Amino acid sequence: MASRLWVAAVVAVAGCGAGDTVGPDILIGTYRATEFRITRSGQATVDILALGGSVTWELNSGLTTDGRLVIPVSAGVATQRIDEQLTGQYQVIGKNTIRFQATSDDSFIDDYLFTSDPPELRSFITLVNPSGLISLVLRKQ
Repeated sequence: MASRLWVAAVVAVAGCGAGDTVGPDILIGTYRATEFRITRSGQATVDILALGGSVTWELNSGLTTDGRLVIPVSAGVATQRIDEQLTGQYQVIGKNTIRFQATSDDSFIDDYLFTSDPPELRSFITLVNPSGLISLVLRKQ
């Protein structure tokens, strides 16, 4: 699908680590994007939030998620508006890593890893084709 131009991404996690182990009880709540940037190699970084995009993600008890991701039409990022539900499941891996798996098979954000540094969740995703990077920081409300 043209609007999902880089969904076939290799996921790489980086960022600050929390000093203590996080668990679902600490994570439960609603998060909003405070940073959502996409950089393709050789091109300027696109600030998705400044263009009117958004991410709201709710981590529920029972390790389920709800939420919404919006990416407006923008040169080099999306040829049509992306507006999808972030329904799925999450799991805590190790000391401070959260793995999100979407219910939908063609979700823009699927099988992403986030580093938990309360009250933030951070994900840095390396894109393969075309090459680049997605930087997504969510802050608990």
